[in-house]
Amino acid sequence: MYKLLITLITLVFITFGNFKVAFAIEDGIYTGVFKMIYGHGLSTSKKGDTGIFEFHIKNNKILKIKTPDIQGWNRNAIRYYFKINAKSNELKGYCSVSDSSNGSTYDVELKGIFINKKFAGEGKVMATSPESVLLNKFIFEDIN
Repeated sequence: MYKLLITLITLVFITFGNFKVAFAIEDGIYTGVFKMIYGHGLSTSKKGDTGIFEFHIKNNKILKIKTPDIQGWNRNAIRYYFKINAKSNELKGYCSVSDSSNGSTYDVELKGIFINKKFAGEGKVMATSPESVLLNKFIFEDIN
């Protein structure tokens, strides 16, 4: 009977011990300071332009990205397709943006890492409609 009881207790600890959820990133707002390294002639952004992205994160998911530096960004319809690796704090993926003011759509691809409420990495903006064009490339550089 004693062995059966110890076996059951051990089984319970092993079973419930495997249900841990790893959330490496704290909920909150993370900031990324970007600098344009390429701007297509059709883009309103040019090489050397700078700006800020605010990543609103909850439960290891991006809820919203805001930027005061890109005209009309916060009025656009945005769908998020990002994945955050809970073990390494790495971000990969993109968001799809529909700009109702001119009928265009574009994808903003980002990859990088979250460190101490900051984001470091790189990104690019691809127009997807009316034509497919690389509009911008940028880096997130100020991690301090």
